[in-house]
This record gives sequence, C-alpha cells and structure tokens, in this order.
Amino acid sequence: MNKWISEGSFEDAVALANWNNKAPQLWFRVNPITFTATKFKNYLKKNEIEFEQFPHLKNFFAPKTSAGFLLNSDLFKEGNISIQDPAGGLVVTLLDPKKGETIVDGCSAPGGKTAFIAELMKNKGKILAFDKSQERLGRLSSGMKRLSIDIVDAEIKDLTRDKLPESNKMILDVPCSGTGVMAKRADLRWRRDMDNLLELHLQQRKILWEASNSLESGGIIVYSTCSLELEENWMIVEAFLKSHPDFKLDNANNYVPKEFVDDKGALFTFPPKHGIDGGFAVRLVKDA
Repeated sequence: MNKWISEGSFEDAVALANWNNKAPQLWFRVNPITFTATKFKNYLKKNEIEFEQFPHLKNFFAPKTSAGFLLNSDLFKEGNISIQDPAGGLVVTLLDPKKGETIVDGCSAPGGKTAFIAELMKNKGKILAFDKSQERLGRLSSGMKRLSIDIVDAEIKDLTRDKLPESNKMILDVPCSGTGVMAKRADLRWRRDMDNLLELHLQQRKILWEASNSLESGGIIVYSTCSLELEENWMIVEAFLKSHPDFKLDNANNYVPKEFVDDKGALFTFPPKHGIDGGFAVRLVKDA
C-alpha cells in the first residue's frame, strides 16, 4: 500500500485496495471457432441472466450472476465459452495475430491467451507453446482439446536458459507478482514483498533478453505482465531498449483503444479505472 501511494497517489492506492476487497467479476470469452457472440447473448437472455458485453472486444461477456451455472453448462463443457478477463484479451489484441502465422508463446500455460490467439487465427497456422511446468502444459493441452483448437504444439522449456525456435512473432506473458489480479488471488497479498519483486524482476529480465535472441529481423515481441509494478514493467522495458538499440517500441495506440494506453505507449489497465484486471504490455519491433 505504501509503495502504491509513493509511486502514484493516495486516492489511487485506496481505490485499488477497495477494488481488491470486492468480490471479483468473472468474464467469459466466446469461442468463434464453434460459436458466436450473438448465440451466447441469446442463450443468456433465454436463461434470464443479466450480462455486460465488453465494448471493445465483442466476444467477452460478464454475467451479473450465474457464473457457476455457466461453468457447469454444456456450453462450457463443449468449448463454446471460456473464462478470460478482457485485460488478457487486450494483450492478445496488441499481438495482432493473423490467420496462417507461426507464433511463439513463450510462457503459455495454462493457456488462456494461447487459446484466444488461436481463435483470432481462425485455427489456421501454428502456435509453438512453451512452459517449464509439465502439469501446467497438461492443463493447456486439455483446454485446447475442449476448444477444438488443433494448431498448438506444446513443449517444456525454461525460458531463462533454453533457446526458443526462431520466429518473427512472439508473446512473453512472463511470471510476475500478480498485483493487477489480487482481487482474484487474495493469497498473493501475503506472498509478495520487495525481495520477491526483485527476484521476479531478474527472472523477467533474463526471459526477455534470452528470448529476443530468437527473434528474426523485422519481428515483434509482446512483453506482458499482470502486474502494476514499475519494477516488472517499464523498468524492464526501458533497460531492454537501452541495451538493444535494434529494437523500438510500437505504440499500443495502433492496436488497442487509447483509453488503455499510457503516456509512453504501453497497454496499461488499472482495475478501479477500467473495471477489469490490471496489467501491462508493450509491443517491441526488431529492425529489419
């Protein structure tokens, strides 16, 4: 709390604390491979479930009640809907995946962003998904099967030491403190301190530095976190750009609505302001 006050404002810190103490809102993403937003709206209305549709991503819906009903529905079991907050959807929008591309997903499990990438690619192309946990990759593979996604190849890699295959489009949703999602992860409040933040900073730095070596000329990396902390966000990015003059920032304004873009060109969502999870992402381009 003191850190948030010193780096921002007392009002924002209080607003964030209050947000984190509220019951979290669950969002559902429609799978366009098997279903449509219109069909989901009709389903919600038929079952008398009030909902909000995210105005910037038409496939994202927040039911006012009945999240449990939806999770146990045939609609969910058959892969027509998944749980994902719009903040994660905006990160994927910044990546701008296209049908037929080959994309490296460096820290992929448990696979929410991976699935949305595949859906935007219309299940055409290839996603090379990596994570260091076999258990988490198992969850990812199960999720892809439920969603009828068959373009994902999952493999164990530790990005702090293992080399990635060469690619021209990559997403690194790195392990982080999770301070943007504490409303949904109350346990994090007791597990985070400055020592832990420094450890994460060093790990994130190593992942970005190592992974960037596998990016082809003219390629792009989206670096993202679900953190609100400077140490995991701009401090990492600014140090990277300083040490890698062959990379530049591609302003997020070119891909996502301006209300979610900070004054330096990063995607940044602040829960009390935007009503969704907190997070940060930048799009980095390597010189051709």
